[in-house]
Parts: sequence; structure tokens; C-alpha cells
Amino acid sequence: MATKLDTATSTVTAIVCLLLCVQATTPTPSGHFHVQSQQRCRFKETSVGVKVSCTNLHLTSIPRNLPNNTISLDLSFNNITLQRNDSFSGLPTLEILNLQWNNIAIIRKKIFWPLASLRTLILSENVIEYLEPGIFLYNPHLTKVPLALNCLTEIPTAALSALSSLPVVNLASNSVRSLSFNGFEKWKHISELSLKLNNITEINPTDFLPLQNTTVGILDLRANQIESLPYHAFFYLKNVNAINLGGNNIFSFGIWPFLGMKEISTLYVEGSLIHELPPMNTSANLSLPYPNIPNLSLRYNFLQSIPSGALWGFDKLKRLNLHGNKISDITNDSFCCLLSLADLDMSQNALSFIPHGAFSCLSTLQQLNVTGNVLKVVSPQSFAGMNSIRTLLLAKNFIEEVLGAAWTIPTLQTLDLSHNLLDTLKSRRFTVRLWTIKPAEAVCHK
Repeated sequence: MATKLDTATSTVTAIVCLLLCVQATTPTPSGHFHVQSQQRCRFKETSVGVKVSCTNLHLTSIPRNLPNNTISLDLSFNNITLQRNDSFSGLPTLEILNLQWNNIAIIRKKIFWPLASLRTLILSENVIEYLEPGIFLYNPHLTKVPLALNCLTEIPTAALSALSSLPVVNLASNSVRSLSFNGFEKWKHISELSLKLNNITEINPTDFLPLQNTTVGILDLRANQIESLPYHAFFYLKNVNAINLGGNNIFSFGIWPFLGMKEISTLYVEGSLIHELPPMNTSANLSLPYPNIPNLSLRYNFLQSIPSGALWGFDKLKRLNLHGNKISDITNDSFCCLLSLADLDMSQNALSFIPHGAFSCLSTLQQLNVTGNVLKVVSPQSFAGMNSIRTLLLAKNFIEEVLGAAWTIPTLQTLDLSHNLLDTLKSRRFTVRLWTIKPAEAVCHK
């Protein structure tokens, strides 16, 4: 829907711009239109060349007779369509070309060939449907080609593979339906690969085969139409700093798509309609390496419980964010696979009860956030065995009673019971020398 809306907006913009240009243009003998007031382009002399800005002038074609020492040309927010192959002839020193927000649908294959010094080409927010192979054949220094907000239906690998390096591949908000990276094998590093807001429906393990020797900083697949993640889906992506799968339609989630990988520093699967974390069949996968994933965010899904074994393979996890789910049920071993966990956020769920020793196997846990649940009673036994806990957040529940004659949790430094239904708390029930009780807020600090 986002792509159709962008396309419709571009079409309306094109019509409006055309009407505005009619009075400002006159035909040449050859039938081409040139804006009469080209002098409205702004020229700035620098020590290395001329910077030209022709932004928002209702242009329909590239201005002619520009200085041949132009190093930067901004043509954004016009109605240019790039119909001529010689549009950029005579600009051998041009390094930056901004064509953002025009009405470009088709680009002639040889149009950028004269620009041997080109380093940055901004093509985002047009209506480009296809890039011809070889279009960048004579642009050896080109390293930035943002293509977001166009109408591409496939990744233009044949066109982009001619470039020696492309640190950022930005194809967000197009109409790409499937993944293909053939031709990207020579790239050793991609700092960001963005395919968010496209129409991708599935991921196959071989999709990423051309990137098996490439380190990827960020892989962004947000807001597509991915419904499932097969085993070894990302097997060939050995090292990725962050993967974002948020905003898809993934019903089940577990470690299986990431088996065979080495490391994912941060994994986001937020708002993806996840309903279950099925326990892993470990007997079938003990021989397969699983990645080091320190940070996992599963915020704003539809999880109702955390079954035993559901988080198998995430034993190196340090931060787990389950905020904004519908979790009402946890057991004593829901989190026992998480041997390195330091921060657990279960805020804004539906917990009405915390079993005794529910977190006792989390010996490294330092912060637990259970804010915004529906707890009515809390007991120190629920938090027994937490040998490293420093911060316990229980605010904004419906707590009426705090059980236990004494709370002796040696490592605890902050206990937040604010915005509950408690009248007061007696300091002698806690380790007195460690706590300052504020009855009105019921916030305890070490």
C-alpha cells in the first residue's frame, strides 16, 4: 500500500508540475522544451569547482550549458524524466548528482557514462521500475546510489554489480517481491542493506549465498509480507551486526532460521504478529552451530506464554525485550536456557502471578522489568535465587499486598513499586541499611 501511495503521489506531483511548467517553457525548433529562466539555478564557486543548485524549479529536462567544472548538481524536486542520452555530456568533473523527487521512470543505459568522476547519485523518490545492466559501467568511483521510494520490482543486481563497492544498498519502499544478490560476491562489506517496506513474501537459504563472504552491518527487512522463516534461512550470512524483521506476519519464532550463523549483535522481530515460541527439537540440531545473539527484541507481538525450551539456542543472550505482548503464563524453567541474560523486559504484558523461583535459574540477571502487568500480590519467593539482581521494576500493576516478613535480596539496589494500590510499606521488612522507603511512591533505592 505504501508503494502504491507513493506512486500515486508522484503521478499527482508530475501532473501539477507539468501544469506549472507550461507557462514557464517555450519550444525550441527541435521540439524540446527548455525552461526560460535557467538563470534561477544557483551557482557557487569553490576552490575545486562549481556547485550548482537547480532544485524546485519545475524543470522537465537537464539544464544545458552548465560549467564544465561543475562538481555538484542538485536537480531535486523537479519534473525531470531523463529522456536524452546526452543529458550530462560536458560534465567530466561532476561528483555529486541529486535527482531525488522527480518523475524518472526509465533511465537510458548510457546517460551516466560521461560522468567518470561521479561518486554520489541520488535517485530516491522517483518512479523507476528497472535499471539496465551496464548503466554504471563507466562510473568507477560511484559508491552511493540511494534508490528508496521507487517502483522497482526486483533488486537491480545486474546494474549495481558493475560497481566496485556500494557500502549502503537502500531499496526501501519499492515493490521488490523476492531476494536475489547475484553479482554482489565481490563486495567484502555492506554497512546497510535496506529492503524494508517492499513486497517480499519468503526467504530461501540460497538467497544469501552470494553474500557468504560479505560482512553485513544492518539487514533491514521490516514491513514486508514474510509469513515464515525456514530452517537455515540466513545460513550464508555468517556475520551480521543487526537483522530487523519487524512488521512482518511471522506466526512462529525460534532459533532455527539462524542456525549456522556466527553472530548477530542485535535481532529485532518487533510487531510481527508472533503468536508462539514452539520448543525446539534439540535432538535433530545438536550438531548445528547457532549464533551468538546478545540482544533480542520481540516487542509488540501476541505471545501469551513462554514454554520450557522455547528459547533454546539463545544461551548467549544478554538482553531480551518482551514488552507489549500478552504473556500471562510463565513457568520455573521458561528462561532457563538463557545462561547469560542480564536484562529482561516483560513490561506491559498480562502477568497476574509470578511462580515461586520463576527466575531462579537466571543467575546473571541484573534487571527485571515487570511494569504494567496485572499483578495483585508479590512475594520475595518469586524472586528467590536471583544472585545478581540489582533492579526490580514492579510499577503500574494492581499490587495490593506485599508478602513476606522480610525481603533479603543482597544484590538488589532499586525496587520500584510505584503506582500500585499499596497504602504503605514498612522498612523493617526489607534490609534496612540498604533501603529508603517512600510510601507515597513506594520506590526503594539502595
